[in-house]
Amino acid sequence: MRRMTLLAAAAVAIAVTAAVFSNDRTEAHGQQVQLLWMSSLGRTVSGDLKYCTGSGTPVYHGTNYMFIDVMIGTSDPTLCTTPSGSGQTVKLRTWGFSSVYHGTIATSSSIGTTPSGCHYVQLGMIDAESLYRGNPRFTHTTGSVGTIRSIYAGPSPYGAVTELTIGSTYSEPSGCPWTGQHVHQGFADITCPDKNGSLGVSDRNFVWGLYDWVHQMNYREGHSGC
Repeated sequence: MRRMTLLAAAAVAIAVTAAVFSNDRTEAHGQQVQLLWMSSLGRTVSGDLKYCTGSGTPVYHGTNYMFIDVMIGTSDPTLCTTPSGSGQTVKLRTWGFSSVYHGTIATSSSIGTTPSGCHYVQLGMIDAESLYRGNPRFTHTTGSVGTIRSIYAGPSPYGAVTELTIGSTYSEPSGCPWTGQHVHQGFADITCPDKNGSLGVSDRNFVWGLYDWVHQMNYREGHSGC
């Protein structure tokens, strides 16, 4: 059933990719892309937008998904806690690099629940040449279904940044581990994913810090494999 859901999300994203990136297809052909996935939450602390990694040991958990708990940092530099209640804005933040500026990923959102009843939003991803790239998953999150979003890449040193709202944190029912005051960020069926091994327990990180990315993908448009 889960595989069918992923394929359905992919089919929707494929259907819209041509429309979303119609002006970028020529420029995108065969381009090598490095796409850094930043935080899904953030708060302005001392003038800078920052997030916190979760307190779990190890920080990353989940063999297949490379999950990490992303939390909102407080003004206290020694703590990484979250505000009470749900409804915190969950954003998709990326920093993409390629030799030419172009639309690299189109996403289509879906929602679901885990076997333990935790809510999540997934983004079916298709690259600029209509190749399915998988799904980032944001657990303890709720949002809309079928919303189409675009992610961009551009030349160094500045690249292209994308910030899109994908939903909000969800106060989970009993049975789901912990509440929706943080986001359990990970991957499903992603091509060539990697994780930032330098993130430590309860670290405060810059939301747009180039070395503070959570996950990354390195791929060539329209080509499978790394």
